[in-house]
Amino acid sequence: MAAGILSLPTLGVAATTFACAYLAGFALTVGPLVQEGESLATAVTDALYSETPSITVMEVTAIGTDIWVTGEAHIGSVLFWSGLIFSLSVGLLVAYPVNVGLAAVGVKGGTADPRQA
Repeated sequence: MAAGILSLPTLGVAATTFACAYLAGFALTVGPLVQEGESLATAVTDALYSETPSITVMEVTAIGTDIWVTGEAHIGSVLFWSGLIFSLSVGLLVAYPVNVGLAAVGVKGGTADPRQA
């Protein structure tokens, strides 16, 4: 959308992509917290602290890698889709230690065994 409909330059597409990814990740944290009974203000504050480092590292890495690998590839090309898969994989690998660190210092909850819930 940002490149096709809005005809934004690469930096504009990257900024739009980052904003959409941040909002989606933020909503995926706030929604369940509110459903569990936390107030909206508390859920938003928790999400800011727990998700901002992770999403930022993931998206900066993934978007940068995608731009580097695919350049101006179009949505119909194999390079576009293979570059997307590669860049998201790199972003995941880089964000994983950030999430482990956040869980280790108590900012994020670690993974739990669902059988104990």
